[in-house]
This record gives sequence, C-alpha cells and structure tokens, in this order.
Amino acid sequence: MNIETLIFAGVVSVTALLLCIFLHIRRRFRFWKGEAQKLLEGGYLPAPSTFWARLTFSLVCRLLVFMAVGPVKVVGRHNERYNGRLLIGPNHTFNLDFAVTRVAVGCHYTQVAKHDELKGKRALLAAWVGTIAAKVEGGVAALGKGNAVVEAAAHYLASTRLARLLIYPQGKLVEDNVLRCDDFRTGAARSLNQATEQLDNDQPLAYLPVALHYKRDRADATLFHRFVELMALVVPPLRKFRLWVDTTRAEDGSKIVRKRRHYGASVVVGKPVPIGELPDDPRECANFMQGRIQELLVRAEAI
Repeated sequence: MNIETLIFAGVVSVTALLLCIFLHIRRRFRFWKGEAQKLLEGGYLPAPSTFWARLTFSLVCRLLVFMAVGPVKVVGRHNERYNGRLLIGPNHTFNLDFAVTRVAVGCHYTQVAKHDELKGKRALLAAWVGTIAAKVEGGVAALGKGNAVVEAAAHYLASTRLARLLIYPQGKLVEDNVLRCDDFRTGAARSLNQATEQLDNDQPLAYLPVALHYKRDRADATLFHRFVELMALVVPPLRKFRLWVDTTRAEDGSKIVRKRRHYGASVVVGKPVPIGELPDDPRECANFMQGRIQELLVRAEAI
C-alpha cells in the first residue's frame, strides 16, 4: 500500500468520524430543543441531565458567583450528605440564589424555576441541566399549572434514589430578605406529601433547610476585591465588578434602576428534617419551613 492510499484512507476515516460527531450533536440538540419546548408549557419534568450538563452547570454557577457575588462562607455543608432524597428549600432574596446554593451544597440538583426566566436560549440550557418551569405570578402558580408543577416535582423525588430537588418555599423573590408567613407557599410541602405517597416506608425523604445572606457592606470586601477597585481607576469596566443592576418598570411605565454591589455571601445549611417530622398539613408545613430557615438566617447574618 503506497503513501497516497494511506493518506486517502486517513482522510476518509477522519471525515467519517467528524460526520458521525456532527450528526450525533445535531440529534442531541434537536432532542433537547424538544425538551425545552415541553418545559415552557409548565410543569414538565425534562429527561435526566447528562454528566456534561451537570459539569457545565457547576462551572457556570461558580463563575457567576465569582463575578457577581464574591466568596461564599458555608456552615453545615456536610448536611447535604444525606442517604436519601432531599428537597432543598432556601430563602429567595437574589436572582443568583440558585448559583450560590449550588456552590454551597456542592451537589447537582433539579430545580423549579420561574417560567418567565427561562425564555429564549435559556430554556434549552434549563432543560439540559434539569429544570421544572413554574408559571407563577406573585408567588402563586398560574391557573391550572400549580398541580402540574407539584406532580412533576413529586415524581422526580420518588423516581430518583438520591434525588436533590431545589424549590424556593417562598415561591417568589423577596429582596429585603424578611421571611413573612404570607410569602411562603404550600407547593414544596405538597410535593413532599405526593412523593411520600409514591414511596415505600423504608425509602428516606427529607427537607433540607438553607439560609442565604448577602454581604453588601464594603467593610466585608476582601483584599482581592479592594485591589480590583483600585485597578478600576485605570480600567473603567472593572467598576462593574460584582455590581448587580436591576431594571424594572413602575406602574406609570418609567424605569426603576437599582444597583447592588456584593462583597460575598454566607450560607448555613441545616440538618435534614425527615418527612415523618414535618407537619402533614401543607400550610403548617410551610410555616415550619419558614421557622427553620429563620433560625438559620440569624446564624448566616452573624457570619
């Protein structure tokens, strides 16, 4: 066999390999695009996430936390090592709570997210990493969609042996981080109850309380952050480092711009509460979750 034949055979082999890779990627893209379309209908549980999706989600969360929040101090991280299913329920006070929680607990989870935050390309990524979309307004599920979200969450908890599911018991963003009873919804509690009905008694299921607190006092700035502030005098774009800008509309249509700079966050992960120790009534269970998060939040604010 001469050299020309070997080169030709090599080119054909490489071309065939690249074609197979391209076809595989296109097929998977179409699959996840279909999952994204179903996700946007609300209350749909996407296919299980892949290793690469979980790895990507972890790296993206760490990058977001570094760029927009800062160092995260965690107390009780070991409480996530529960040999059973967990519903992770933190307070919801900032847009990137999901990323801070992912960094704090150190494990991948499927999460329930607001439908309006998953439009466009984000829907594809959300389906890929494992997200259940909830159509809500003011923390209350849209008509006819509340039960679908609860059922999807319960099915995930019941069908996955070491499931980790993130649900914000408040159901909405509460920016002042004051835990009010009226803000806590019953969706998380109902998901736990329905999952229990689908499980045998010997299959452990628990609620994992988490408290998040953000540091916005410059006195908490690290040496690295202070160095970046000095560099910002020379490189103006660095002034946006860990600065979060929210733009909303007032009732009269005018823009409301709010700026918050972060100097880190503190997170306290509480001990798992087995389902048998939670109140059976969803409203009482939501109040229990509020009380447990409040206890942890006091500790987080003191860190």
